[in-house]
Amino acid sequence: AVCSSARSPAPPPPLSSPRCMKSALDLLSLGASFWSIHETRQTHQNAVQVDRDLHVRGLAAAAEHHYQQLIAELLAAAKEADRDVWEQRNGQFNNLMLASILMFGVGMSAIIEGNFDLNDSGMAVI
Repeated sequence: AVCSSARSPAPPPPLSSPRCMKSALDLLSLGASFWSIHETRQTHQNAVQVDRDLHVRGLAAAAEHHYQQLIAELLAAAKEADRDVWEQRNGQFNNLMLASILMFGVGMSAIIEGNFDLNDSGMAVI
């Protein structure tokens, strides 16, 4: 028995004796220590799992942010390319209009002035 002495074959002391009470308190203390170790281990495992979950969520958020930035940069590059094409076409139309106005002005000037002199070969000199 827990409270019996190994030296004498005397009957065990009653449960209310100080020696038996000390053994019971020691057992309770040991049980509480094991329970505390178990609870600490469970808490640590829960904390590690939460940290893993947060780490995975952080990686997912970082990847999403990276791809959103990439999409924004691609859209900006596409807009800039469209702007460059529009600018080039606008320059071409401006040059075409300038050339058309110049040709129209030369033609109108020749018609209005009416200075068509014929030279010896029968061709008009402007």
